[in-house]
Amino acid sequence: MFHHTRFLKKIQAIVSKIAKHNPSIIVLDYVGYSFKHKRIVREIIGKPVISTRDMITRIFNEMAG
Repeated sequence: MFHHTRFLKKIQAIVSKIAKHNPSIIVLDYVGYSFKHKRIVREIIGKPVISTRDMITRIFNEMAG
């Protein structure tokens, strides 16, 4: 649990730095980022966030019909 908490704090610190550049969108291009990570990024940035997991899910949903 400690490692996970430390990882989340690191993400928050990085995203806070990115937020200063006022990006219009964020793309999380690593499948290991969870939906919780996406939520944290969106809360800090306040902009749309797209994750690899989102893209994979949408592709499979399209394929499934």
